[in-house]
Amino acid sequence: MNIIARSIIKSIAERKFRTCLIIFSILIATALFFSSITISNTLTHVYTHKLENAQGNADIVIKNKDNTTSFFSTDKAEKLSSSTTYIIGEIQSPAIFITKDNNINWFNLHGLEENELEKLNPITFVDKQKAQPFEGNQIIVSRGMVDKFKLSIGDALDLEVNGKKQSFHVYGISDPVGYFMDESKFYSAIVPKQMLSQINQAKGLVNYVNIKLADVNDKPAAITELSGMYKDQMVKDPVSPEDIKSQTSVLSTALMVMVVVVTFMSMFIIYTCFKVLTIERLPMVGTFRSIGATKKAIHLLLIGESLFYGVIGAVLGSAFGVVILYYITSMTTPSYIKQSQMMIQFSPVHIVAASLFAIVLCLGSSLMPILKTSKIPLKEVILSLTELKDLGKTKKFILGLLFIAMIVIFAPMVTGQLAIAVVGVSVILAGVSVTLVVPFLTELATAILEKLYALIFGNVGPLALRNIRGNNNMMNTISLIAIGITSIMFVNTASNSVLSATTNLYSESSTFDIKMTAAGADQQFVNNIQKVDGVQDVYANFEAKNVKVVDKNGDILAIDSVDSARHLDFWKIDMDGDPKGQLKKLDNERNILLAVQVKERLGVKDGDTITLVFPKGNKEYKVQGSFNTLMYTGNYALISEKYMKEDLGATMYSNIYIKANQNPSTVSKNLERKFFSDRPQIVTVKDWQQENVKSNKQIFNILKGFAFLSMLIGIVGVFNNLVINLIQRKRNLAMLRSIGMSKVQTVKMIFIESLTLGLVGGVFGCLGGYLLIWLLPYIYKAVFIPPVYIYYPLSQVWLYFLASVCIAIVASISPMNKSSKLNIINVIKYE
Repeated sequence: MNIIARSIIKSIAERKFRTCLIIFSILIATALFFSSITISNTLTHVYTHKLENAQGNADIVIKNKDNTTSFFSTDKAEKLSSSTTYIIGEIQSPAIFITKDNNINWFNLHGLEENELEKLNPITFVDKQKAQPFEGNQIIVSRGMVDKFKLSIGDALDLEVNGKKQSFHVYGISDPVGYFMDESKFYSAIVPKQMLSQINQAKGLVNYVNIKLADVNDKPAAITELSGMYKDQMVKDPVSPEDIKSQTSVLSTALMVMVVVVTFMSMFIIYTCFKVLTIERLPMVGTFRSIGATKKAIHLLLIGESLFYGVIGAVLGSAFGVVILYYITSMTTPSYIKQSQMMIQFSPVHIVAASLFAIVLCLGSSLMPILKTSKIPLKEVILSLTELKDLGKTKKFILGLLFIAMIVIFAPMVTGQLAIAVVGVSVILAGVSVTLVVPFLTELATAILEKLYALIFGNVGPLALRNIRGNNNMMNTISLIAIGITSIMFVNTASNSVLSATTNLYSESSTFDIKMTAAGADQQFVNNIQKVDGVQDVYANFEAKNVKVVDKNGDILAIDSVDSARHLDFWKIDMDGDPKGQLKKLDNERNILLAVQVKERLGVKDGDTITLVFPKGNKEYKVQGSFNTLMYTGNYALISEKYMKEDLGATMYSNIYIKANQNPSTVSKNLERKFFSDRPQIVTVKDWQQENVKSNKQIFNILKGFAFLSMLIGIVGVFNNLVINLIQRKRNLAMLRSIGMSKVQTVKMIFIESLTLGLVGGVFGCLGGYLLIWLLPYIYKAVFIPPVYIYYPLSQVWLYFLASVCIAIVASISPMNKSSKLNIINVIKYE
């Protein structure tokens, strides 16, 4: 046993390239798997950290509904003081700073005492006034703000608060932490609570309460109790799990799709490497079995070798997975959060899961070639009379066609939760089917090309084609090129289709120019907007976020109200039938129009009743129909404005849509100046669109990176196969040289073989890519992503062909060079 083990260890050491290839394949697949299972936790932590810094470390907040500015007492909340760490009442107030050149800079003022600030949301002072209390007209601002406006400690800062000019003096300057972490849209500042109370005439009341519980597990009960006390206010978790989940689910799902692609590529490479490895080991296996070694002993040692690769790949893959996770997090994390700390989150459980994945991946991929060695008679093993038998080309071809038929039949049929499993299996089967049809179709293609090659390349051309036929290494090379091209083509098409859809989302689904939100946006507020210079028309609606659906799988991320007489003047709705008639029906009773994805996820059909949880109680709504939309990634619905006001208890509009008859940017500035005291958030449709495209680009750039990693695995595999092919063909090449073939003809033959491998691999890669692209709508449907128009990359096919040919030719440079240096006599004598 020790002799066999030493022989295998020696073989591992001698075959450094193949060892590195196997470990590299496991490493990449494991790293991607690790990042896919940890990215959700990491991004959840990132967004939680972002929200916590925006409003402190409180477990519960109480604030006004609809962004109104009324004040209330903390006395009711004090009844829970025995189960809390703190109850801090705060005054939040907007302010503006107008520069000498009339530029408006928005501020969000937090009225807090210094000791309350330390408990709620500690800051780090860069500088502050010494031996002077924080009271009166003092103000704490950020380092970024004082740098921009050239301020220092003690300087005056004139702000307009509650319609009046107020002069403050800089008491302290903070690092970009806490409230000052994100100042991309407006500046934050902290002023003494009593001072801000006087300015707003709050009379000791507050408009925001922060509560920290002694035991966070009491949160649901505390929210319920406080909601009963503060019926006119909103009591909520400051960090909404539903909001965070909606922001992280798309990326984690997309990464899992790439895990499937890269894992299949890695499995194929490991399988082919072990197939060659076991063929090479047959003489050694025969020798040891002839002197008494059992099949079991040989199998255990080969499995031990596979475990060795798996363990090394697990260690390196987990380490590289941390690097990838850091990179993804860095790409998707706002810069102001990145400056504060490293945000990646993973646990020993994730490392164990990734390690088990690596070991199972390697064992599962190598087990079939290992076990096949036991089926070879001892006599044939000793005399090296056989290779590992495989399915015939025709049988493989039929099986591949069967898999393609299964994909085409079952993918469109299945809906609901089962669709995810079916689509996942379909993606794997698509890759498997490519490898299965390669041998048969390659033989067919080479037979057709033989006469053409004879005309172009002379006698060397047909000889090169015959060398490809029946050569397993050549077939594996074509498969690797094809799978690599398939994955790149698939990811590029998916990303381009979604980016195109998001780019056109607002231009194709809306007819307004500006979106606006503001505190106190009642009907009078909307009427006043109509009077602003440049405003042509205005439409406002109510919106409910994260609405729970009783006894169904999940919530509805956003429900908008509809004024049936005006909605279609500002929004286009993609639905069957007459949209105007459908919207009018919403007014008749509690009807709801669901986005197609929500309807499928909830498992309901037209006429069914769903129960929605609103502030005014649970309300039953009848499903009237469905429509297609990319808004909120399809997690969206519409109900009548009449019933929204009743059930939500809303008095202030959530969104205001504005048509402009001037430049939208100019109109936006006019609106800011007119309504600055209401803290409006104003964005033009063009800017809104660009923000969405930028966000989606980040995700797909990450996926493209992983697609190129999978392609890199394939390229390394192509190099490996061509080198092995040269080693196995040394005697054949020497014989050809001995009967008159020149070095130039040998190099030419290998070049033609590589060119053919690239061309055929490119054809199969594009066919496989189109198969996966055909699957894209069903992949989107399975993970409840809205349908988008799929742009088939017809104009880019030549690029994929060129890439596959270049890969094959570059990979053949080393074999061509080595073949020209073969010593004919030594090779023939050795053989």
